[in-house]
Amino acid sequence: MRNLPLLLLLLLCFAAGAQQPLTVKGTVVDTAGQPLSGVTIKYRTDLDSAFSISDKSGAFSFSRKMTANFWITATYTGLRSFEEAYAVNNRTIFQIPPIMLVPASAEMDSILITSIRPVLVKEDTVQFDARAYKVREGAPVEDVIKKLPGVTVDKDGNIETQGKKVTRVRVNGKDFFGGDVQTATQNLPAEVIENIQIIDDYGDQANLTGIKNGEPEKIININTQRNRNRGNFGNATAAVGNEGRFAGNIFVNNFHDERQMSVLGAINNTNANLFNFNGGGRGGGARGANLGSESRGGSGGAGITLSKSIGLNYRDKWGENISVYGSYSFSSRSTDITSSTFSQDINPQNIRNTQRESKSSNSSYNHRLTWNVEYAMDSLNYIKVSPYASYSSSDNAGRSRSEISRAKYYTLNNSISFSDSKSPSAGGSILYNHKFGRRGRNFSANMSFDFSDNEGDRYSNNAYQNIDSNGGLSVRDTTQMQSIYTQSKNNRSNVRLSYAEPLNANATTFLELNYDWNKSTTESVREVNDLQDSAGKVRFFNDDQSNHYNYSFTTNRASLTLKGRSEKYNYNVGIQAQPSS
Repeated sequence: MRNLPLLLLLLLCFAAGAQQPLTVKGTVVDTAGQPLSGVTIKYRTDLDSAFSISDKSGAFSFSRKMTANFWITATYTGLRSFEEAYAVNNRTIFQIPPIMLVPASAEMDSILITSIRPVLVKEDTVQFDARAYKVREGAPVEDVIKKLPGVTVDKDGNIETQGKKVTRVRVNGKDFFGGDVQTATQNLPAEVIENIQIIDDYGDQANLTGIKNGEPEKIININTQRNRNRGNFGNATAAVGNEGRFAGNIFVNNFHDERQMSVLGAINNTNANLFNFNGGGRGGGARGANLGSESRGGSGGAGITLSKSIGLNYRDKWGENISVYGSYSFSSRSTDITSSTFSQDINPQNIRNTQRESKSSNSSYNHRLTWNVEYAMDSLNYIKVSPYASYSSSDNAGRSRSEISRAKYYTLNNSISFSDSKSPSAGGSILYNHKFGRRGRNFSANMSFDFSDNEGDRYSNNAYQNIDSNGGLSVRDTTQMQSIYTQSKNNRSNVRLSYAEPLNANATTFLELNYDWNKSTTESVREVNDLQDSAGKVRFFNDDQSNHYNYSFTTNRASLTLKGRSEKYNYNVGIQAQPSS
């Protein structure tokens, strides 16, 4: 026990020695021995690192934990870097010999200068090189488009150029998610893009034959870099806020040359925009798949909206002659809205107060499938088949109460309503084109069919109480309960035949013969029943507010046109006949 105080003293001395710091000092000079200030000095060990800057006398120092070895690196613009390792050997103060920095070699590395042409105009196409428009790392293609001259992008992602709205987006020449604009521009990363093309598109037939008819639509074609056509890429985001708000989305791509697959999805309850699956335009794809307005997975608007959306896009080449591409998308929205308002209309003769309270719940679901098959049978024959189908449904329920009061008058209204609807649609198109042996001689046939059926039921119960105390008390109660059924069926068929005969060797002048047949039929039904009880067991048909229309329209149109084109101008001269029934 008598040796215990001595043992404790030895342990304390050892601990104090172990905690002693290491001080490293040194100076930096040039080849003339003059001190260098502003030199960046890095101190490094296997477990630690630190930085310092030499002062006006060229001195620097570090106070770090004791270590057996350390490295010192000194760098200065225009001078060759210095790096050396040192052994401490239990010294608590380590003085480094003066560090001399010598001039770097005057020989420069080779520099490769490349030129970038930002804009290239090719007849109906304006092409922008993505390298000329720098954006932040990880930015979407939309950020590049915002920098393109003559192009505007609004807060919802809609794109306009030359006064026209861009209606469709393609990736590497094929529709991407049915041609939807925002889905491509807001999710594809800019770093994989080679160029962006803004095209006046006249349709698939014009792309095959070079013969342009009608007004073009503005489309965007995004070409990816060839070295990025193999591999996986994507992005994901998640956010959480107060009051239970959240948002998240994911976008994943797998590219292997011609085979390209993309999956995207999103969910939020922040009323933010989701993916807009409402692509449009001619040429198959999303034509007729109306997921717009309240049915699409878009912004939530008023109230609190829970929005969900998921989609799959697929593209591949089967063999040498068949190309396929298409997409499936699903979106859903559910919204709850509670509101309370009070307004006062001030008039010297009459002050009116209005108090209104309402609560509503809305939900909708949408499915859409598009598919395209292109078959180049040989160099002269081509066929494209583009079917589509979509289905949407919605349910709505609302309740409101309003009170209107003014001098000697009072009105109370209680309203309850329920509604549901469903809207299936389907259709497709077939394009066949044949090129003859002579340049410019061409025959094409285009057939399409579209069907839609919108069906809805609505129940409403409105109770009114009116009190008039002007010249005596008068109370009048009114109740209106109605059941309303609506249905709208639409069928549209079209056949177009076209033959072109060149009149010169280079096919710049030719005669074109066209025949168009169109038929559309519509049936519209509105049936209103007045109910005597809330269960709807006693009802009376309201003939005044009901209607039933059934009509069809058929047109036949034939035309013969002389067309010519040159470097400076184009001309069309022709005749057209169109009987209708």
